[in-house]
Amino acid sequence: MDTYVGLLNSVEEALDPDLTSFKAVIKLKPPSLSSWLLLGSWQAHAQRLLSRETIEGATLGLVLHWRIDPMSEMAMTSTGHALSDAPWLDAHFESARAEYEDALRFVGILSGWAVLDAGCGPGGYVPLICEHVGSTGRVAALDLAPENIAHVERLVREGRCAAPVEARIGSVLDLPFADATFDCVWCANVLQYLTGAEFTRVLGEFRRVTKPGGIVAVKDFDATILQVLPLDPSIQARLIAARRAKAAETGSLDIWCGPFLGPFFRQAGLNDLMRKSWLVERWAPPPPPTREFVTLLLRRQASVAAEHDVPSEDHEALRTAAADPDRLLDDPEFCLREAFVVTLGRVPT
Repeated sequence: MDTYVGLLNSVEEALDPDLTSFKAVIKLKPPSLSSWLLLGSWQAHAQRLLSRETIEGATLGLVLHWRIDPMSEMAMTSTGHALSDAPWLDAHFESARAEYEDALRFVGILSGWAVLDAGCGPGGYVPLICEHVGSTGRVAALDLAPENIAHVERLVREGRCAAPVEARIGSVLDLPFADATFDCVWCANVLQYLTGAEFTRVLGEFRRVTKPGGIVAVKDFDATILQVLPLDPSIQARLIAARRAKAAETGSLDIWCGPFLGPFFRQAGLNDLMRKSWLVERWAPPPPPTREFVTLLLRRQASVAAEHDVPSEDHEALRTAAADPDRLLDDPEFCLREAFVVTLGRVPT
């Protein structure tokens, strides 16, 4: 059996206006149910699906309309990175906006600067960075996921950016910029996808593209603080412990890496190291952005618990919470507690 996967006329035609779905053409000779099994891991291999091929002589053509569920517990982009699509990141950003804005002010970005948002996601920080640099500055937004860059470009078209913005698809492991291009590199919530060795390389790239005396600032989570009360906090603690044990096998920095980045900065030769933590608390009654984020969070945690060595009663508690998030969200004792850390250093002059 010959099996082919090809896209309709173009990527642009395949993506819907919200960039949450695509269509792929499956042509078989002869048709077989096994062809559908090839799509089982489509999220991790979406770039392979988004390749154009000309198919000749197929006896049957099927058009598959595959939608990325914005409420999916994986919140995955076409790059295969979980928790990195626009619905998840936007919900989280809006829930913690006040603290995120304060964290960006802590960095000290000045008017007229050139700033790189490395791993920008759908661009939550981009308009804020533009406000800091003003019309005399400029912002570069880089992300590995094409759909996230398309989202940033939409922000620019809608006039939500007060400075010139260059949006580019690319990897933080190999930045497509010349040496000493930026006054500041800002990187938020990216390290959780990297190993320690990869982050060492990334910091080398950040230093390379930052001007002497410029700032490298990295924000990431300390998930050991995460609580969704009145859910028993020990459930979250056991889940994080299980995730850390599994991550130790791969060297992944993961979602608790925020407090532990200082040695990497020193190894990269960055000076004047500064760190600051933020505790994000949203007590009852939670505002709408927090309700949306916690709904997504509970679904994600229930899914993750199924993949890790946690007690069955913990998994069941998370499944129950995910199935009826309003029960937690409407509880008078509800509280979302999470934390993140910003680490910054300067490139030697």
